[in-house]
Amino acid sequence: MHRQLTVNSDMAYYNNQVKHDIYGSKVIIYKRSDVGGDNWWLRLKIDGVKGYIRRSCKTDNAALAMRKATEDYENYKLRKQNNLSLENYTVAQYFERWIDGSTKTETRRKWISGVFERYIDEYMGSKLLTELTHEFVKGYWKFRLGYWHRDENAQRIEFNERRLANDGNKTKAKRVHAKSLSSRNIAINASRNTLRAEGSIINEMLKDARDDGHMVRTLRISIKDASTNADFVAEGEGRRASFSNDEMRYIRTNLLSYKNNTGKYKAVKLNRIHRAQRHMLYAFVMLAGSCGARVGELKQLTWKDLTVRDTDDIRRLEVRVRASTSKVRRERYVVAHSDSIIGIMDEWRNESDFNKDDDLIFYSAVSIAKGQQQVDLSLAFKKFLKTIEYGGREDGLYKTDEGKARTLYSLRHYYATQRLDNGVSVYLVATNMGTSVTQIHKHYGHNDTRRLAKELMAQKNTKEEKDTEAVVKQLTDMVKSGSVDTTIAVAALKQISGRFEN
Repeated sequence: MHRQLTVNSDMAYYNNQVKHDIYGSKVIIYKRSDVGGDNWWLRLKIDGVKGYIRRSCKTDNAALAMRKATEDYENYKLRKQNNLSLENYTVAQYFERWIDGSTKTETRRKWISGVFERYIDEYMGSKLLTELTHEFVKGYWKFRLGYWHRDENAQRIEFNERRLANDGNKTKAKRVHAKSLSSRNIAINASRNTLRAEGSIINEMLKDARDDGHMVRTLRISIKDASTNADFVAEGEGRRASFSNDEMRYIRTNLLSYKNNTGKYKAVKLNRIHRAQRHMLYAFVMLAGSCGARVGELKQLTWKDLTVRDTDDIRRLEVRVRASTSKVRRERYVVAHSDSIIGIMDEWRNESDFNKDDDLIFYSAVSIAKGQQQVDLSLAFKKFLKTIEYGGREDGLYKTDEGKARTLYSLRHYYATQRLDNGVSVYLVATNMGTSVTQIHKHYGHNDTRRLAKELMAQKNTKEEKDTEAVVKQLTDMVKSGSVDTTIAVAALKQISGRFEN
């Protein structure tokens, strides 16, 4: 039986206090003198935690109130013992704190917030972090894949004839590229890359929630669980959509004609803004193919990020990717593989309306009137690829032989492929691109194997000389790149030392 406490005059705030029989004054329930109603309130004192935890028990029944106070106390005590935070947020509450404290770029934060508000919040925003389970988190895919197919959401899609699929029958045409009342563009059937990006948001947020002590274990969502459809699962895996050398020659030739307003791209009326946009696309594509930086990194470059260096009779362009604009939040310097890009960028700087050191190299057309804003050249590049006449293809060079759509990111993949084919070490390619050796092997391993075929077939004086030379080169490349795989390095050193011992 719980004991009724005597209320002192200086504790009039706490009326009718009841102390717990076992936990004593660490757990009490009381009625507040400054709040109307008969509900009981709880006050908990957790060892090692400054202050008290107070909240309403939301009941006027003393027994039920004490039961809740006891359960809360034991739960908080257990969380404290396991070094977990005593604050129990909903997913939406934690996301707000998480994104506000993020070091991501403003553009990235805005995009992540948009995705969360539209999809993630609706599915799990009201759930407490401590209530999340693996099965529930995994269920996001089912929710997301059916999102725009549910009646209540389908009604939000705005009808627009210009966005209908051109199949000759508008009454049955599908709104493949539609828009909602709150968004410029939506994809009714989300692509694998879109789902992968959303899954990354969820995984990163939940990992940080675990690290911050709000969850006992880390929960992860996998893109492999998004669909059982074989074609869907295969999309985006293995080789990335890229260009062959022959295709890139066609792109360069057509882009040059497009920039110079000649040949089939000649327009009778071409104002200065449109001419600058053509020139900008040419410069962007050439720079992307030459240095392999990410599209988002290139979009945020300023003129002061470009440096021309002359050393050992070699003239090269160095591109600084700032930590604030890098996906991995680390500054690095990217070296363009061809010195011809120097002249291309100099020419674009002379043509650009924004050519001061702190100005963006690539900017939106509205920037001229409203100041500098980042540009999205994705659609322009897609349309341009479709205009290229190549092998009688209906969509020009927009799709690969396997039917995969190409994007600006295909230029990054082209860069990786060509550098590997030209004998550049995988470690140096990974360092220049700002990614891991594992990712290079995963997506471009077929190129690495093809490149090594010549070395494997080459005639050396002896097998030992050949093997030793290969191992030494591997170690040297790792040191130069700053990306040393200790397991490989130790094995290589043991291999060399073993030969000398013999």
